[in-house]
Amino acid sequence: MALKDYLSEAEKELLQMYDMIQLKLRENSLQLDENGAMLIKDTRDLIAELKVKAETAQTIQANEELHFQSLRDESKMKCPQCNAIVTGNVIGEEKDKDGARLYRKHCPECGTDFTDPIPFMEEDYLRWQENLVNEFTKSGTDGTKSGQPGFDANQLKKLKEEIEELKSHLKVKAIIRNNIKEVKKMCDESAKAFYKKLSELYASINSKNKTGLN
Repeated sequence: MALKDYLSEAEKELLQMYDMIQLKLRENSLQLDENGAMLIKDTRDLIAELKVKAETAQTIQANEELHFQSLRDESKMKCPQCNAIVTGNVIGEEKDKDGARLYRKHCPECGTDFTDPIPFMEEDYLRWQENLVNEFTKSGTDGTKSGQPGFDANQLKKLKEEIEELKSHLKVKAIIRNNIKEVKKMCDESAKAFYKKLSELYASINSKNKTGLN
């Protein structure tokens, strides 16, 4: 995606207005007083900040896409038909009854298409882990027996620790997302305010020019 695609509509309108005024200045069809020149400078500084914000958003999205591609390429699941370990070979997605996103995979050994039951989104994976712990402990009174073969107290303890780590990780991500949201909101409000000032400046100069011609 182009850098401008990471700007809000208000920011794009501000950029267009600024570019138009700059063009008029280069053509010497606009003359600015001291206040007007200061407004142009402040707008230029704001636009530089908006471009940095857009570049950051672009980088974040690129990193997320790489992360998801890595998940797809490295995800492993045993084929339910031939028991071969299928790494990658994702052919699509579907959702389970709770709305969690799951990979559809293709086994290159036997040709079977199947659904990986483990969600790949972190929030969905956390719920899946918590449900797994509940399922394994609901039959016990002390929470140390799974009631199923191959799942002992140490594994259950490790799973609970992983859940707490993932919760902490998701809390940090939520704080970062909220901070980004607040920055976007402030930038959008600033863009609207500067667009209004530039529009008034442009209208005022045009009006003076027309008066001078008359």
